[in-house]
Amino acid sequence: MDAQLHQDPSDFSFINGYHPTPACDEDALVDVSDAAREAGLACSVALSRDAWTLCVAMNPAAQAAGCDERGRLHDVLSMLQWALGQSRRGSRVSFEVPCITHCLRPTCIPLRVVAGSDDDHGPAITLILPEQS
Repeated sequence: MDAQLHQDPSDFSFINGYHPTPACDEDALVDVSDAAREAGLACSVALSRDAWTLCVAMNPAAQAAGCDERGRLHDVLSMLQWALGQSRRGSRVSFEVPCITHCLRPTCIPLRVVAGSDDDHGPAITLILPEQS
């Protein structure tokens, strides 16, 4: 196994540009920390409202496909864990999640990891769309 692969999702020093999580209006973020802990991530996790809307929130196509928010969030968090595990030190972490958005055929939605700290100065991850800064 390559020793450069990152294995600890609570150690964000490997992410290029590590900095505190950008200050956002609370309405701009959706806290999914409880679900992240259930999925095995030992840190706070939030999604930007836009990322939540595309990847997790229910839409008519997702409803028609029999999806639910819990399953869609699980998919995002599973892909986050995979991406963190595959990251190399000094790399930017991004990944894609196949999501049903406007039709029954999934669309790959790219997400970017912004690592920082939460209000208690603990490790935190925010998932944003690439065009968000």
